[in-house]
Amino acid sequence: MDRRSVGGPASDAQALESGTFREAMSRLPAAVSIITSAGPAVPCGITVSSLASVTDDPATVSFCIARRSYANATSKANRAIAINLLTDLQTDLAMKFARRPENAENADMFADGAWIVEREGAEQGHVRPPILANWGPVLIGEIVSASNIGTHSLFICRVTDVRLGGRAFPSLYFRRAFTTVSDLPAIPT
Repeated sequence: MDRRSVGGPASDAQALESGTFREAMSRLPAAVSIITSAGPAVPCGITVSSLASVTDDPATVSFCIARRSYANATSKANRAIAINLLTDLQTDLAMKFARRPENAENADMFADGAWIVEREGAEQGHVRPPILANWGPVLIGEIVSASNIGTHSLFICRVTDVRLGGRAFPSLYFRRAFTTVSDLPAIPT
């Protein structure tokens, strides 16, 4: 066993190389979601693979967004979020929202007809974040806290509504590629 995997804080000489850590995490299959937000700032969306359930009472989830991402500050300002759990048929959407638009302030990433966007009520703060129409489950809620940790922000969100959607295989990210449950290869030993 590599000594870097043994518990306890590492000294500067033994600091875990970030590339080694990223390689280890790439071997963990992760569900793929698009987090959307709406509110006082422009609507935005970003692909994440860090969604986790925190508790069911009250319904709460967490996810991370890179601090340098335009979606980080925009989501914090908007506070209202939707977590669109992607299916194996939505890899193109995952890729679209994984890349920063050239002009995040003016790009209408939700104009392709796959999204339900309610723009009415924005002045009163009642706008809902964009949600995918006719697909997988969607969790709708509000950001209750965001903490900066290293290169990312950890968001904690209270879920206030759930739409279960249709039945399909989930989209997963594994070894830096999109896959689904039935396609997962065995990890060589």
